[in-house]
Amino acid sequence: MKRILRALSILALVLAAVSFAVSIFFDADSFRPLLESRLTATLGRDVKFGHLKLSILSRRVVADQLSIAEDPAFGANPFLRAKSVHLRVNLPALVFSQRLSITAVKIDQPSVTLLQNTAGKWNFSSLGARASSAHPNPTSDATGSAKGGLELSTERITIEDGKLSVGQKPYVLEKMSLSVENFALASAFPFTLSAQVFGGAFHAQGKAGPIVTTDAAATPVDATFDATGVDLAKAPTDLGGLVSLNGSVNLSGHTVHLKAHGKADKLKLVAGGSAAGHPVEVDSVVDHDLTRQTGILTQGDVRAAKAVVRISGSYSFPGTTSQMQVKLSVSGQDMPLADLVGLMPAVNVGLPSGTSIRGGRVSVRMTVEGVVDQVVSVGAVSAAGVSLTGYDLGSKLASLERLAGIRTGPTTEIQQFSTGVQTGPQGTRLENVKVFVTGIGQISGAGTINTRHQLDFKMHANLISPEANLINLARGVSSGVPFTITGTSSNPVFKADVRGIVSQELGASAPGGRGVPSVATDLLKGLLGGRKQKQK
Repeated sequence: MKRILRALSILALVLAAVSFAVSIFFDADSFRPLLESRLTATLGRDVKFGHLKLSILSRRVVADQLSIAEDPAFGANPFLRAKSVHLRVNLPALVFSQRLSITAVKIDQPSVTLLQNTAGKWNFSSLGARASSAHPNPTSDATGSAKGGLELSTERITIEDGKLSVGQKPYVLEKMSLSVENFALASAFPFTLSAQVFGGAFHAQGKAGPIVTTDAAATPVDATFDATGVDLAKAPTDLGGLVSLNGSVNLSGHTVHLKAHGKADKLKLVAGGSAAGHPVEVDSVVDHDLTRQTGILTQGDVRAAKAVVRISGSYSFPGTTSQMQVKLSVSGQDMPLADLVGLMPAVNVGLPSGTSIRGGRVSVRMTVEGVVDQVVSVGAVSAAGVSLTGYDLGSKLASLERLAGIRTGPTTEIQQFSTGVQTGPQGTRLENVKVFVTGIGQISGAGTINTRHQLDFKMHANLISPEANLINLARGVSSGVPFTITGTSSNPVFKADVRGIVSQELGASAPGGRGVPSVATDLLKGLLGGRKQKQK
């Protein structure tokens, strides 16, 4: 036993001595020109390494830096920079045959920026182009074989702690890790990818290749992916919310087919909006053109409980900007209104303070166009059977002298509601508003709601209340009463529309009427005299 231990000790010392000797006398850096030349020829870009060192125990050649040149059409800064590169090598071939056979590559902390010009070409499209006369092949001996040959039969390529930026105002993937198995230019190879995107975690796995050497951007990819905790507030838009997605992506040529299912919580959809009260689910199918940076949304179903909003249309990234422009069609038919109430803050819509919605069905039809965080939406909204609990519209209207006597109560029952809608960065405008309220009658008009929820409406009430009609009949006026709504969505203020009343009364002074002087006198008495009597 002692002899075996002694032999093993001697062997260990010999190996250590050999390793030390090789490390001292073998110059791995002498292979740097060959490595740079061969990789330059393979990628069609200038490749530069830092000093090469040999680690006998790990069987690796380590370069302290790596840079790959940019396509000249996109500038002079390097396409890729990396802190270090570890090349796992066939050690006997390296030491005894002076051949650098690389079986695995590990790149530490690379930084890459992907850019696209106005012609639709990407800066990585030319990667893999063959060597030009400016990058000749290594010298050959009489047999035609390269001296100190380089074999790129890589069993594994890994990237750790990388950073990938896309666009001039970039979308950034941080802490990116990539693993490629059995890499070969001429065949498909499996890969896994993970990264941080806008504060969330992204993971993908699948197959890519074979590499299209004439245009690397057209290399086929077939993969599945999932993303969790993506914070839209960290994206370069005014949107907000936490998003999780999973799905599949297929790249063929320059077209990406994407299918995804996702969930969004605390969603904010417009500038000035606030977080939605409950989550929504999304199912989408997209076909995206990488060259033109345009896409077609063939399915975009947004579900809030039992309410389903369907979205379809197109989008584009104009020029080289990162702001997406959309042209979409939005529709939802006979949806439970209670399921949509939680989404109202996301589109900057509020209710009067202390008010809640019970029951009701709503339909929406809109077109949405513009830059994604400054879109303009135009369309129509209708609803039926809606109860506003905690809001007494009758009392608000009865506070106007000419509307005294109408029905009041703690709940407002809306039989029918319809309006034309236009929303944009400045707020919302409602046109041709028609509301049928139980016990009150029809209210119509138009107005605006700005981004601070301030109201400016001119309305007209046609009453059905017998008491109100008798009072107005005794006054010699019609039951149609103009009024304004100001204040805010949470605290609306109702006032008599004096100009509207004057115009209405003067209109009644046509032949057979009471005459302009009489009408004006009675009107002033009603507006001014009535107030004095109340003060007494």
